[in-house]
Amino acid sequence: MPDPHHTGKEGERVSDRTFQVLGAIRGLGDGPHALRAIVGRTTLSRSTVQRHIVSGLRNGFIRQPSHGHYALADEPENWTIPAHQALLAPGASKQSLAALSRESGHTASLHVAVLTDVPMQMCVARQSETADPQLPHEELGSPHPLDADAAGLAILAHLDLPHTDLEQRQAIRCRGWVASAGPAAGTLMIAAPIIRFGVPVGSLSLIGLAEAFRSTLPHCVGSLRRAVTALSRAAVQPAAGRSHRTLQNDHT
Repeated sequence: MPDPHHTGKEGERVSDRTFQVLGAIRGLGDGPHALRAIVGRTTLSRSTVQRHIVSGLRNGFIRQPSHGHYALADEPENWTIPAHQALLAPGASKQSLAALSRESGHTASLHVAVLTDVPMQMCVARQSETADPQLPHEELGSPHPLDADAAGLAILAHLDLPHTDLEQRQAIRCRGWVASAGPAAGTLMIAAPIIRFGVPVGSLSLIGLAEAFRSTLPHCVGSLRRAVTALSRAAVQPAAGRSHRTLQNDHT
């Protein structure tokens, strides 16, 4: 995790800065908040914060109820597909899921963490190179509790929440992945978290017949962890153009 007190570190990812800005707005409590206050809770320059606020506005994470004042989006529904778009660079999810499914021979899914008062996870993208009739079709964007399956447990392991099993969370963190029963009888799900700036923003999962995993589990885990590492490094595109110039004229 980057040192939050070390500013201007060369190579700091755009995604890290985005989540630092989102965390600053959340830390200020119920909004809206002036740009000056948001900047004051980060280690970033005003222009950098402005750029990432524009990106948040465009992708539905942030709202602007009044001139020069910003708050996090109100409804969890606003975080579903926009979260998918902001989580990854354009095309990264489709390419990564296709490659992961092809390499493992199982259904690959991308899950987004919805870190509100009641943390949830949503499956927002799925890819299967070989359609398996035994796997039920799950509607994309359906919220699930974090303890419902491996995709949520991978996220939960990196959250310091009360009433959770610390030993289990530490074991998952140490191993880097977690397994659970799949959505249909005789299936297995394995998942690993996507971490940005120390925050679990989502997870990747593989689902297939448990029997098929018996001899290929180490290979599948390796493929899953490589894909997660790549997606954790994928950058969120900064906003540009007219919106950026408009924001620069905001007064605090």
